[in-house]
Amino acid sequence: MDELTQQEFETLQVLKASKAPIGAGALQAALAGKKRKVSIATAGRILWELEQKGFARREGNRGRRLTDAGSEKLRELQSLSERNSLAQELLDRLNTRGPKKILDSLVARRAIERECARLAALQADSEDITEIRSFVELLNGQEDEDRITFLDRKFHEAVAKAGKNLILLASMRLVRQDGELQQAIAHIRRFGSTRIGGDHGPILQAIIQRNPEGAEQAMLRHIDNLASDVEHHYRRAEELGDGTPRVIPR
Repeated sequence: MDELTQQEFETLQVLKASKAPIGAGALQAALAGKKRKVSIATAGRILWELEQKGFARREGNRGRRLTDAGSEKLRELQSLSERNSLAQELLDRLNTRGPKKILDSLVARRAIERECARLAALQADSEDITEIRSFVELLNGQEDEDRITFLDRKFHEAVAKAGKNLILLASMRLVRQDGELQQAIAHIRRFGSTRIGGDHGPILQAIIQRNPEGAEQAMLRHIDNLASDVEHHYRRAEELGDGTPRVIPR
């Protein structure tokens, strides 16, 4: 939520909570209680803008009250605020480094992306399949870690988009938002037991064949292989005595 939207949200909260009409002076004081300092002139402008949008109505010289449209806007912004808080909480949890963080993120991806793959097999059109295939081909044999990270993200986004479920797409993007974590996985995977890019082909084939169960199982195998390589990497690091997250060839 940007600064202006947050300001509007807080002003609507003030109007909602007040039994009497709110004028510029009262709004200035109420916003100060929310740690937001504005001048009386600015408070008056905020109220005027809300009136122009239909979110507040003037009651003579006494001030303004919240309208039904304003109440609806407040509910919308409250929902947005709650979603932002949940998203930030998730990202904060992803901010630590180490095997548990990586494995936890893969568990979340496993739950989300298996359904993305299943839906893609049911919903993908020819353009979706062409896009997914292009990333599979680019990933095969790729060695550059930054390029792998980028192409892998694009592949999984293409699968999620093909499923035509915007909530799943947003959830997948959120879980994969930590670029450093994705690079760490790609770095570890270079020395894993499976070929980089090799897991993506079966997912594509199942989607082409309109096989939702096959697509789901191929996606699960892909993410389980990632988890296996991560677990092996850290297990070997611990065996060497310091647990330092570095790449250890098999």
